[in-house]
Amino acid sequence: MKIFAIAKRDPKRKPEDFAPLLDPEARKSLQFLAERRIDAIWSHQDGTGAVIEMEAESVEAAKAAMAEYPMLKASLISFDYYPVRPYRGVVDAAKRF
Repeated sequence: MKIFAIAKRDPKRKPEDFAPLLDPEARKSLQFLAERRIDAIWSHQDGTGAVIEMEAESVEAAKAAMAEYPMLKASLISFDYYPVRPYRGVVDAAKRF
């Protein structure tokens, strides 16, 4: 199943709280991309988090994977999970062409 995991920084934390984990967080993302555990990752335009596109068997499996992120382990970020499916309008239209 396709899942979008939306990471949000804890707004009560200061930038210096995040600084020591920026490189480990980036390494984990590169590892997950190489292993195809995530398909893509984007930063929020305002720098307050990230959007991760991934395939997982379930939301629980997605949560287990994201639990490996250093900033989540340090309670600096949280994730919301959104399982998605193809948009019905496009799927229906594609069948007509």
